[in-house]
Amino acid sequence: NWLDRFEDSQLLVDIRNFLRSDILENQLSALKDPRLSRLLPLWLPLFSAEAVIPHFALVIRNPLEIADSLAHRNGFSAEKSLILWMQHMMDAERNTRFLPRGFVRFETLLSDPRGSIERIFRCIDLQLPIFSDARSNELSEFLDRKLRHYQVSDEELDARCLKCIADYYRLLCKISEQ
Repeated sequence: NWLDRFEDSQLLVDIRNFLRSDILENQLSALKDPRLSRLLPLWLPLFSAEAVIPHFALVIRNPLEIADSLAHRNGFSAEKSLILWMQHMMDAERNTRFLPRGFVRFETLLSDPRGSIERIFRCIDLQLPIFSDARSNELSEFLDRKLRHYQVSDEELDARCLKCIADYYRLLCKISEQ
C-alpha cells in the first residue's frame, strides 16, 4: 500500500506541475530514469489527469554490465545490483504491459541509434521524427559507444549470475528482436 502514503501529498502536486510546465502539448518529451519503472503506479494516474499519453522504451542492458557499473560507482555488491536489475526490469515490464512500448537492447541502441529509435517509434505507433544529418550526428554523439564502460560475454553472464537472471535477460533480448 505504498501509494496510499502519497495521497494528497506535495509530491503529487509537484509532479502534476512538472507535467504541466515541462511536458509541452504535442511535443515529444522524454524522461530517463530506471527508477521510474518502479514508480509508474504513482505516475500513471497523473499522466492521465494531465492528458499526457506516455509511450515507453524499455532498454535491455546486460545485468552484469550494470552490476559492474554500480560496483564501481556506488560500491554495491554484485548480488545487490543483480536483484535491483531484476526488480527494475520486472516492474518496467509489468507496469507498461498494456501501454505503448518498445524494447531495445542497449548495445543495439549504441551501435545503431537512428535505426533503434525508428524501430521503437514504429512499435509504439508514434510518428517518426525527421532525421536531418545534423540531428543524426547529435543522436550519435548523445549515444556514444564510449558510454559503455563494461562489456560482458554470455559465458561470463552464465558464470557470474543466477540462472533465473540470465534467463530473464535472454528472454527480454528475444522480445527486443521481435
